[in-house]
Amino acid sequence: MGEDAHCRSLYTPWERYLDAEYTVYCSSNPITYDTAEDECRYIEGRLTSIHSYEESNFVHDLVVRAVKRKDFAWIGMVSNGVNWDWSDFTPFFSNFDAYEPDISKGEYCAVMTPRKREWDGKLCDGTGVHAAVCKKGDINANVRQNGKAKEKKQEDTTRKTTTTVEKPTEDPLIGPIMEKL
Repeated sequence: MGEDAHCRSLYTPWERYLDAEYTVYCSSNPITYDTAEDECRYIEGRLTSIHSYEESNFVHDLVVRAVKRKDFAWIGMVSNGVNWDWSDFTPFFSNFDAYEPDISKGEYCAVMTPRKREWDGKLCDGTGVHAAVCKKGDINANVRQNGKAKEKKQEDTTRKTTTTVEKPTEDPLIGPIMEKL
């Protein structure tokens, strides 16, 4: 496939992040969410799930390099009208823009946008979407790795905020406090 107005190539080379690999599928024509999932399965992957801000930034950078215009790229988050879930059934993580998605407008599918590092909701029919981010490998390893990083950050934060309180030597009501011998 030659280059067109939207794509640099049909598929980008697979790139590793933690224990999974990612590629961007790009089409000269708009693609639906279901078509995007089918394309990912065709190359033995799934639409990507994302489980941390770091992983979201990685995926964002892939999209920026893959599409010529500021086109959207499908990610594997979909809504039933009430809840949002990843299509690969991994734990929920969200990085939607402040006013996204707008369920009242029928935005039941999620996209990565190169304009910003947050996600938008879109109609699943593919209007204006020419790319999809596919993921393969141990998708749950990224969940485990990102969870460990979060636990470590919380542990480090706890250590930094711990303060030492000196034992009082005098009670304001009864006077000096005697230590037990």
